[in-house]
Formats: sequence, C-alpha cells, structure tokens
Amino acid sequence: MDFDILSLSSASKLKEKKYDCTIICLPECEQDINIDYSLFSSSFIRLPIWDVECKPILFFKTEDFTPSYENMSVYIKQLFNIKESMTDDTRFLFHCYLGQSRSVAFAILFLEILGFSQYEAEKRVKSKVDIYQPNALILKLGRDIIKERKI
Repeated sequence: MDFDILSLSSASKLKEKKYDCTIICLPECEQDINIDYSLFSSSFIRLPIWDVECKPILFFKTEDFTPSYENMSVYIKQLFNIKESMTDDTRFLFHCYLGQSRSVAFAILFLEILGFSQYEAEKRVKSKVDIYQPNALILKLGRDIIKERKI
C-alpha cells in the first residue's frame, strides 16, 4: 500500500490514472466541483468535514460539517470498509484544501486502522508532506472510535 497527500490545487492538476482510491477530506467547494477525479483515480470517496477555521469562507453548502463523534463514526466506518477491499499494491490519494491538516489526520487514522502504531503512522505521514499539521480534533475523535471498534 502506498499513498500521497496533496492540496486541492495540486490534485486538480493530476491528469494520469495513478491512484486506486482518492479520499477527499473536505465538503464540496467551488474550487473542487469541476475536478474530474476519474482522470487520476479509479474510485473516490468524500469525507465532508471542516477545518473549523475555514468553514465560513470556503464552503457554499449549508450543512454543518464540524468534526463530531457522529460524522467521524461514519467516516471511520468507511475507512474500515476500504481496508477490507484493498490489496497490498493499492495506491491512495488523500487530499483536502491545503493538504496539511484534514488529509494528514485521515491518512494517520487509516494507517492505524491498517495496524500501524501511532508513532509509525505519524512518521510515515510526516515523510509525505511539507507542512505537517494534523487536525487534533479529527485525530482524537477518530482514535476514540477506532479503539471502541477494536474492543
């Protein structure tokens, strides 16, 4: 399994089919509704969630995508479902608006779902990004939910 983490602007420039699954870690926004994900990914899922600081500025939907136990439970379940259908050579792309907070947090959580320790997951993700600022609330909620699922 391999993965990349990109910003929205970098993901929008991709033109060749490179990924088996793209995990979009943001609600629909004006900058991403015109991206044709099928150009570079065989499948994609959207985990619509805000970085609390940017929600009123970037997103035109009225739904509340603030990280919560309820929406994170749904997203973690989706990540477990992806785990069940992947192979050793599956390639993933995680992306959010800037590629440094939400996508970083979800990449860490996904690696932990795959069995990596917290330390190893964070180390692997750090090696993939220039700016490493995982969303602390997403990580805390996600880790709590993952721990509950494993009990």
